[in-house]
Amino acid sequence: MHLEEFAYGNSFVHKLDPRIKIITFIIFSFFCVLTSSNKALLFYCFFSIVLLLLGKVPFKGLLKRIVLINIFNLLLWISLILGDLFSELYSGEFLYIKSDTIELATEITLKSNALFLGALGFIATTPLPALTHALIHLKVPSKLVIIFFLSYRYFSILHQEYDKLMLGIKAKGFYPKTNINTYKTYAYLLGMLLLKSFKKAEDLYRGMLARGYRNTYPLLHHFHLHFVDLFFTFIALVFIIIVYIWK
Repeated sequence: MHLEEFAYGNSFVHKLDPRIKIITFIIFSFFCVLTSSNKALLFYCFFSIVLLLLGKVPFKGLLKRIVLINIFNLLLWISLILGDLFSELYSGEFLYIKSDTIELATEITLKSNALFLGALGFIATTPLPALTHALIHLKVPSKLVIIFFLSYRYFSILHQEYDKLMLGIKAKGFYPKTNINTYKTYAYLLGMLLLKSFKKAEDLYRGMLARGYRNTYPLLHHFHLHFVDLFFTFIALVFIIIVYIWK
């Protein structure tokens, strides 16, 4: 499991100042959540897609993530429509899907896709060290940044441990079924994963202390704004605000 699949590249988006990307994404998210216009949300989705194209994000990895988030949107559509039909059936009214329900489901679907694609374009194209440095530069509390950094970095390691444990029990002939033995096996698996995570955390903390860790996140270099960063921010913010006003 690679959490930084899109983080490294040589594209225009990858070279942008991480501070600029974080600030622009926050503003983009604010206007995206604030608007209720489907037309504006379509433009925000288009903006996110253009950003991903400029970032040369691999299509295969992107498609898997889009399908995953839209599975939840499909379940949302089904639940809203069925809720409408069951409420009308209970009250004895004529069964039909209300236009308000369709508009609400469409709005949520467009917002979730715009925000998700925007997060991939702005945040996922930034390596973790650069992202954490940018958060420190933006005066985010150091302890929160350290928690975020360690959680992000070692989630993939725990996933690797999970894969090893699963491989071990499958080698012993385990196949998941809907029975008590399967539930007990998964319970033991989660217990072992929890114990391993404690040991990993202790080893990590001792290693950090041995390297001089003093409860702070050191800044090894400082970012420098360039003309292209300011130009991109100006164009992006103008587009976001105009779409929101024009809606």
